[in-house]
Amino acid sequence: MTTRTIGPSWLDPRMAAIVAEIRALLADLADALDGTVERPDGMRRVRQAAEDLSSLLLVVVVGEFNAGKSALINTLLGGPYLAEGVTPTTSEVQWLVFGEAEEARVAGDVLWRPLPAPRLRELAIIDTPGTNAVLREHERLTREFVPRADIVVFVTSADRPFPESERDLMALIHAWRRRTVVVVNKIDLVRTDAERAEILAFVAAQVLNLIGEPVPVLAVSARRAREAYALGQTDADWAAFDAWLTEHLTAEEGLRLKLSSPLALAERVAADALAEIGARQAVLAADGEMLAAIDVEAAASEQALRREHAGRLDTIDARIQGLRERGESFLDEHMRLAHVRALLDREALKRAFDDEVIGATPTHVAADINAEIDWLVEQEEQRWRSLRARLAETATSGRLETLALEAGPGFASRRQALLGTIGRQAATVLATFDPNAEAARLESTVREALAHTALLEVGALGLGLAIVSLSVFDATGIVAGSALGMIGLAVLPYRRRKAALAMRERLAELRAELRARLTETFDSELAAFDGRLNVLLEPYRTFVAAERSRLDTVGDRLTSIGADVDRLRRSVGAR
Repeated sequence: MTTRTIGPSWLDPRMAAIVAEIRALLADLADALDGTVERPDGMRRVRQAAEDLSSLLLVVVVGEFNAGKSALINTLLGGPYLAEGVTPTTSEVQWLVFGEAEEARVAGDVLWRPLPAPRLRELAIIDTPGTNAVLREHERLTREFVPRADIVVFVTSADRPFPESERDLMALIHAWRRRTVVVVNKIDLVRTDAERAEILAFVAAQVLNLIGEPVPVLAVSARRAREAYALGQTDADWAAFDAWLTEHLTAEEGLRLKLSSPLALAERVAADALAEIGARQAVLAADGEMLAAIDVEAAASEQALRREHAGRLDTIDARIQGLRERGESFLDEHMRLAHVRALLDREALKRAFDDEVIGATPTHVAADINAEIDWLVEQEEQRWRSLRARLAETATSGRLETLALEAGPGFASRRQALLGTIGRQAATVLATFDPNAEAARLESTVREALAHTALLEVGALGLGLAIVSLSVFDATGIVAGSALGMIGLAVLPYRRRKAALAMRERLAELRAELRARLTETFDSELAAFDGRLNVLLEPYRTFVAAERSRLDTVGDRLTSIGADVDRLRRSVGAR
């Protein structure tokens, strides 16, 4: 074979410019992935692809341990360089390059083996451990190096063609869009041409059904080819495989393969990153819906609370209205000439007013206010319980938890930590929520608010309204005995109307003061709850908003990189 090494000397100005663009694209992709995706292997692969761009064509040989990979490589290199056997003989990745054998060295999981095989001047061969269900570490190493391949030689055995483990590996190779040839080794074990044709057709059909596109399937016998070579003869099957490989190592095709590999890798890594971003966005969208639902629920709850509060105020208004009506009836009844002597008995008049007009009104109003306090306390506790239940449901949602893990373990843990913190804080609020103490605090707040009105005498919220009677009669002057004598009985109807008006004005003022003070306290409590809720949820709101914005930006960047990959693939002429 007379191919030359792929290198800079092969690049005309156009191809050199494309190589520079590919390097820039890989650097841009690595930068976009940095700190965005949770799985660092994608970014590592991209950086490795940039390094591999300067190397020889990488031919990666894969297959089960007993498929004859080592025998095939020895035949390809023209010498017994690798150990062969029926048990796993390769437990590590062997990177075969041209050089002196004594320079072999181990770097991590890779045995770097220089060999004096002329063919290695043209390409580098990566011999991978066999894939099987027993040696999972070997399989991991194989899967690690498939994405680095420019050409994959997929070796299966004629005595056990294309088993399940090899199907999984073929799917992986296809996912990375690697140029692949399937080699059915040990074809010398097949006795008839019909059986040979059947095996090749079976493997080709299985590959086509698995990946949806045909892959070259060639039959070889590495042992028979070496025997023929020793006799100075040519093995036809081996010659067909060698011709396929030679075709892909020509300058034009080899360069196209070399440039196509990093583009296919970039396409796959970007697609994986976009899928991960999509999974995160789905979780964040659900969390955004949860936060929006909390806001909607809070707004609906506030509206319901305001309606209930207004109804309770109406009840108090009705009691004051009843007091006014009884007061006016009292004045009509008692401020008459027939009761003139009773009008002169100030204390008796006050007692009658207290009994007939005021009565149990202060007690009822106090009970109404206390009922509102208890109701507010109960509503706040219920809102915290509802919030904790919603957070717990979101944090433990199987669907969201699965999506979050798919989006990346780091993202999932950050999200879970934030939700856990909020849930614990909500639980702490509930654990320390003392309804009696909270009611006492609210009662004190209401008492302080009502103490500002001159119409009320506040004593344990007794709201002693007896002062109203004094205010009414002092304002009219009726209780002053001398006044009646001085102005005469003719003015009594006038005084009665004036007393009724004064009482109406005082009670209207009382009603307005009660409504204003109770509403002020109610609004303050609602605002305090909303404030505590917002403080609790703000870190998560910030996390969701910032993540969604950042992921949108990165997603747009990755989409743009994907478009550049497509453009460069067309320029390279890649499949």
